[in-house]
Amino acid sequence: MLRCRSSIIVFASLVGMLLRSGIASADDMQAQAPQTAPARPAESMATKAPDFPFATTPFGWRHLHDLCSESALLLVFNPSDDDLVLLERSRAALTSRDLAPMAVVRQDDGDAWRTLGRLGLSYGLLSDPAGVVQEDFGLGAAGGPRDASVWLVIDRSERIRIVRRGTLVAGFEAEAVNSLAGDSDATAADPTR
Repeated sequence: MLRCRSSIIVFASLVGMLLRSGIASADDMQAQAPQTAPARPAESMATKAPDFPFATTPFGWRHLHDLCSESALLLVFNPSDDDLVLLERSRAALTSRDLAPMAVVRQDDGDAWRTLGRLGLSYGLLSDPAGVVQEDFGLGAAGGPRDASVWLVIDRSERIRIVRRGTLVAGFEAEAVNSLAGDSDATAADPTR
């Protein structure tokens, strides 16, 4: 089955600078975003992360592999505002260890932009209101109810190193960074455990 997705990633550093400087408003930035993505088949949870496409502002279409070529990725699905703020506070420490944070929110593009500005975030937010990306990872059904938070680490070779359910707690940074050392065990990438 093929499907189209309407997702956008917010590059918070650039966007925040533009919004704070008054060069652009959130409505201006949202209006420039691509609205549909190329279709591709759904994938189930596997050791290799699904290479999902997403729209960026202002860089056009990208895929997960584009991000993984730059650094490992800490991907947080369905974060609460507290999770988003904790991720922001941990961003510098994570990125210094070659681990880039990114959150996938079940919000439309406009709400994601507002969340970015309201919380002063400087990392990427991926708008996925229907949960299509979450479904690609085997972490819930697209269009289904909003699930609890789930966070995972994807290394530069696009392998899922660790999956954890629940909100971010003290010490998550060390667990995330440590998951990149050595071989990951098979159960670490199993979202059902």
